[in-house]
Amino acid sequence: MTEPETSRRPPAWLAELQRDFGAALTAPLLIREGRFRPDPSTNGTGSAVHRWVATPAGPGAVTQTERLEIYQTQYWMRLFVVMQSTFPRLTRLCGAWTFNQLALCHLVENPPANVDLDHAADGFFATIEKALTTPRATGTRESALTQAVRKLPLPPALTKQAVNMDEAQRRTLLAPPPLREAQDRLRRIFDRDPQRGFQVAFAPAFSLVREDWPLAELPATEIRTPSVVPTKLATPRYWVFFRSPRSTVTQRVPSLLARLLARSRLEPLHRAIAAVEAACTPAQVVDLHERLQTWIGWAIESGWWIGVVPSSGAGTPPAPRDDGHPRA
Repeated sequence: MTEPETSRRPPAWLAELQRDFGAALTAPLLIREGRFRPDPSTNGTGSAVHRWVATPAGPGAVTQTERLEIYQTQYWMRLFVVMQSTFPRLTRLCGAWTFNQLALCHLVENPPANVDLDHAADGFFATIEKALTTPRATGTRESALTQAVRKLPLPPALTKQAVNMDEAQRRTLLAPPPLREAQDRLRRIFDRDPQRGFQVAFAPAFSLVREDWPLAELPATEIRTPSVVPTKLATPRYWVFFRSPRSTVTQRVPSLLARLLARSRLEPLHRAIAAVEAACTPAQVVDLHERLQTWIGWAIESGWWIGVVPSSGAGTPPAPRDDGHPRA
């Protein structure tokens, strides 16, 4: 005999407690006396949680309300740590206190809904990038995060490069490693077409990033206060972020190779090589010819290139983002 469906449903009081407990736990913290603290109003009179925490405690004991506030605070501190570890360069520039305020705005507007906490950062980069690149429209109401980003005491270009590097690194961590079969197939394509009359397809997690401030390599030490705004580099440097068959990698590349990578995303490889060569000095032309085959092997072996773009464009893998990449 089958048990009635209604008997397997949780009792109404349990459903109410679960709902109210979740609301109390995820309620945003307030900034009071220079600290993030729970908002007492989130355990309002009449809720199932309030009836539970209102149980008196013995003399000197931690009250149920205090226990719940500890739980709530630790929930948010864990989210802050996840956000800081995902955007370490931005955290270093802002300091943990200011960054946590940005994270709080994001998490309130985009409550985590995935069992994997790494996805709590989804959408954070896009909002910051838009705030840094889009002028405020008159009469529009902006999100709290957008307003907070506009108030950061940092050059927007510096903030943009830091968050771009953080997002590039995040994509490599979330991406699967390249397939050895794809690398072998691409080598055969190069062998069949020595003129390189095809356009290479980049791995979705590959990013080419221009560096005008020393941001790519961060010290391992933790900094809770804002770091001094770094001195701008005399000449730009270029870095690639990618997922290799063995690990995630951040690697500096020569500016000439960076120009070639940027052009090869736009057109067939032989045209990209010709365009870069046309803008080179005589010494750079020699350097390009001497190192070209090594660079091609490097790109294939490292998983930067994963195939060939069909002439129709159908089936093209998502293109990686390039921040201020060099032009030939």
